[in-house]
Amino acid sequence: MKAAQHHRPASEPIINVPVNGSQEGGQTRATSVYLRLRDDILSGALAPNGKLLMRELQERYELGLSPIREALARLHAEELVCSSDHRGYWVSPISVDEIRDLTRVRLLLEVDALRESITKGDDAWEANVVATYHQLARLTERGAYKSSKTMPSWEIVHEDFHRAIIAAASSKLVLRLRATLTQTVRRYRRFALASQVTRDHLSEHRAIRNAVVARDADTAIRLLGKHYDKTTSFIVANFEETQA
Repeated sequence: MKAAQHHRPASEPIINVPVNGSQEGGQTRATSVYLRLRDDILSGALAPNGKLLMRELQERYELGLSPIREALARLHAEELVCSSDHRGYWVSPISVDEIRDLTRVRLLLEVDALRESITKGDDAWEANVVATYHQLARLTERGAYKSSKTMPSWEIVHEDFHRAIIAAASSKLVLRLRATLTQTVRRYRRFALASQVTRDHLSEHRAIRNAVVARDADTAIRLLGKHYDKTTSFIVANFEETQA
């Protein structure tokens, strides 16, 4: 039996932070509005290519110009926001090429992380894989992925499972980069939603869990790649339909 180790999550969930007062819970107003703006962009609440007018942002987030401008500058550096002298700020566009590239790079990162985790993961890691799958299975059986109202809750446990299976990887940089890519993929979730109704999420994730727990790295990697490719194909098909 391998000695138990503690695995820190690769990323923290994005939350809506209160913005009353100059500083809340150790976070400045600029950081608070940055997190809220970022979450609104990633979730689709602020649509791709949508104009970001200062007056509307002030009303939406109940803040002055200075913290909003600072937040927009940070989002511009992350390529979630575009800007120009004449047009001001707007939400960055999305594209088929980007989601395909995101999937390709994400899988490149996760393949090595998954193989290492299966090889080196201890009993605590394996128990966490089983536990997060159980939570995912419960919400999947209830059909939480089938509507936009319950999709956010399903996405949380879905990400918990995918993060758990690679959590024993030694490279913190790989895990951090993977977490960033995963957040960006959130922008495309709504295009997958229309096709999710007929998809057997439970069997896909059960097969991945079984391969991981059996310490069968080759099978687990093959199933993970198939899982991501299927999601991407649904997203591309629905995105192209909306652009037709």
